[in-house]
Amino acid sequence: MYQHNKPALKAIAAAIVSSVALQAGAYQLEEVMVTAQKRQQSAQDVSIAITAFGSESIKDLGMEQPIDVAAQTPGLFIKNGIGVANPYISIRNVGQSLFVTNAAQPVGMYMNEVNLAYTSLMSLPMYDIERIEVLKGPQGTLFGRNSTAGAMSLFSAKPSMETGGEFTLQLGNKNLVETDGFINGPLGETVAGRLAFTTKNRDGFYKNKATGNELGEAEMWAARGSLLWDTSSAVTTQLVLEAVKDRSGNTPWASFGIADVSDPQTNAGVDWADANAFGRDEAYGAGNSTGFAGSNACSEDMTRKQIQALNEQGRCVTSTGHTGDGDLYEGEYSLEPVYHHDLYSAMLNVNYEADTVTLTSVTGYLYSDRILQEEFDGTIAISADQTYTSVTDVFSQELRLSGDSDNYNWVAGIYYGADKVDTKDTYEYTDTWFHSKLVDFVQETTTHAVFGHSEWHLDESWSLIADARYTAEEITFDGGTFIIDVTDADFDDLLFGVPLESRQLSTATDKETTANEITWKLGVDYKPNDDWLIYGFVSRGFKSGGYNGTWTSSNAELAPYDIETLIDYELGFKGTLMDNTLQLNGGVFYYDYQDLQAFVLDASGVFNVSNIPETDIYGAELELWWRPLDGLDLRAGASYTDAEIKKVTADQVANGIVVGNTTANAAEWMFNGLVRYEWSPSEGYITALQTDFNYQDDTYFTVQNTAAASQDGFWLANARASLSPVAGNWEVALWVKNLADKEYVTEMFPDTLESLVAYNPSTPRTYGASFTYKW
Repeated sequence: MYQHNKPALKAIAAAIVSSVALQAGAYQLEEVMVTAQKRQQSAQDVSIAITAFGSESIKDLGMEQPIDVAAQTPGLFIKNGIGVANPYISIRNVGQSLFVTNAAQPVGMYMNEVNLAYTSLMSLPMYDIERIEVLKGPQGTLFGRNSTAGAMSLFSAKPSMETGGEFTLQLGNKNLVETDGFINGPLGETVAGRLAFTTKNRDGFYKNKATGNELGEAEMWAARGSLLWDTSSAVTTQLVLEAVKDRSGNTPWASFGIADVSDPQTNAGVDWADANAFGRDEAYGAGNSTGFAGSNACSEDMTRKQIQALNEQGRCVTSTGHTGDGDLYEGEYSLEPVYHHDLYSAMLNVNYEADTVTLTSVTGYLYSDRILQEEFDGTIAISADQTYTSVTDVFSQELRLSGDSDNYNWVAGIYYGADKVDTKDTYEYTDTWFHSKLVDFVQETTTHAVFGHSEWHLDESWSLIADARYTAEEITFDGGTFIIDVTDADFDDLLFGVPLESRQLSTATDKETTANEITWKLGVDYKPNDDWLIYGFVSRGFKSGGYNGTWTSSNAELAPYDIETLIDYELGFKGTLMDNTLQLNGGVFYYDYQDLQAFVLDASGVFNVSNIPETDIYGAELELWWRPLDGLDLRAGASYTDAEIKKVTADQVANGIVVGNTTANAAEWMFNGLVRYEWSPSEGYITALQTDFNYQDDTYFTVQNTAAASQDGFWLANARASLSPVAGNWEVALWVKNLADKEYVTEMFPDTLESLVAYNPSTPRTYGASFTYKW
């Protein structure tokens, strides 16, 4: 029976393929243009693993912050480290979890080519965005320092001489009211202007049962003004000014205790029913001065659900005797945290095109004034209630000269950057240690670099690529940790035995660290025809060293940590098939990762950054975009990454970091997909249905790889339906995010001093409608 039908099946398949090939010209895929190599190219012609999104995709996918990009980008992992702020970005399991304001990420983030140098600057709203480019692998030459993992570039829409505008209103659950739009048009014969804006107001998803208040509400507005001068055929100038004002509430942490109330070493007669019974010698038990330890049943080796089951029995508790009720969205909190941020930025781009060369100047300035609070312990006790206050100035200047010919393309440039971070962070522990800690410092960074990029086209098929960059960097740190808000004058510091009379735990005055690094890339491109690109390269990137910006107990803890370096060995391909209705991109890579900067809470209870000597990472990625029928788009992506620590120090072993552990936030498998279908239900109208989904594998949130600070793999899905006229001057849409109302954890952090593991819960299901009008 089956043998008899095989020829018929083959004939049907051949007819389908033939039909697709004949009709493909009517629904070919759009060409995505990028500037990953500082000149405009098709993404399919660039020998870098790139995932790019245009303005329509950004809107259809509901991308409002950089964190939203990860769901549809293979190998990209983004989480908010402190509630709604401080995104930590990881590409191919290369990332960093430092939450302090002076920490740089190994993924360089850029807005209109201006580097957002610190995590505190990356929580920006995305509106009126022309495109997003995610570059994977070290970008140590054209993008420079702090790009061992890759680069993420956002580009706002440019002004044009076409008069028009757009306005979108979104309404949703939790009283969501969100607007965004722009006005564009000529301001003279040679000048075009564009004004874009966005606002967002929404109630919080979290409730403080102690007060009845909702937490995590959103209240934000932003505006961007752009001017484009085309004064001659040779000179083009663009000026972009932007302001963001955020007065939102932050989300509280939830927590569960990891101290066993039945363990005599941790109990010591403390009245656990009284949240403030924790006191002095009874705090840690006889002979135990470093927190709750001993052979208790509750431990970091148990999963969150296992410990929470003991919490419900009153068995596992925090250092203040709280169990945690296991509710992700309700609790009793001593602090109702806020996120207040004022961000101002300016970018000036001047482009001069001569006969054979182009000179480009990019000048950037950012000013940030921010207050970020976190309710870390997730209880009514004043324990690890933290307020981060910072003022950040960032200036950068880049000059580039580039040229093209039939056989040669090149870019050469110089870069200067100057950053200043002025920080005053307060860590409140009055219910545990009877005092608080103030971290007060100023960090300044100066960077100089010279770089070059070249491509030799040996013939129609083969090209050689050679890049290099020299970076000289200097970082100074002035400040330290001080004891404040003492509630018991006779009480010495429980943890380190420091008399309170000194008030100053540690200080570093005019400490300085420098780096002089050469980063490079050597590659080969092979194009057997117009439809395929096959490439291979070796490249090197580095991430700056720095200083511990958390509280410290001695000057030794303020010694700078070293730079980290990464060498990438990579093979990849990009194919455009079936008359440009199918794109298939993929590759394999191996990373030789040296001196990884790992953020840890060590055995003595101190936050620090430890350089792990050797780590190996290897993996593979695949992306597909197929338009088999007119109006039907299918996208899929997959990444496999194995990150394994290969060499550690004795101190790291003592702190639970052992050979064979994975890096933090390292998901082995990640999948993403999208199905979108447009059709005309009646003459003159277009209906579109879309669903997008993604999967993230099991993840450890720390390099210690403890079960308590881990998240099982999970799927997420979103959906959108829209109706618009063929003319496209309006659109009505319905949308749902987190369609299945999946509960998961976005961040976890164990704190043995507080005898707890704290975690940030996910955003529950949201839904709403939007209306867009264009003119």
